[in-house]
Amino acid sequence: MRMQLVKRNEIFYDRYASVQFKERSNKNAINRSHLTYNHKGGSKSFRAQEEEIEAKTEEQLSAIDYFEAVHKAPNMT
Repeated sequence: MRMQLVKRNEIFYDRYASVQFKERSNKNAINRSHLTYNHKGGSKSFRAQEEEIEAKTEEQLSAIDYFEAVHKAPNMT
């Protein structure tokens, strides 16, 4: 059991301490900082969110209304 834990730690360290991983991580962090919108639906799929919103409002949402419902906080205009 102890050897398995040590082996897992070595694999973990080898992966996340590598130069390639750090370069990719920094590049991805920069790319994420350029996003203008984040979705706020958590782990629900977009389709599940759409169905939930349509059930509450009892009407079909346009693409723009759906985008705003999923990407903007309620206090944003």
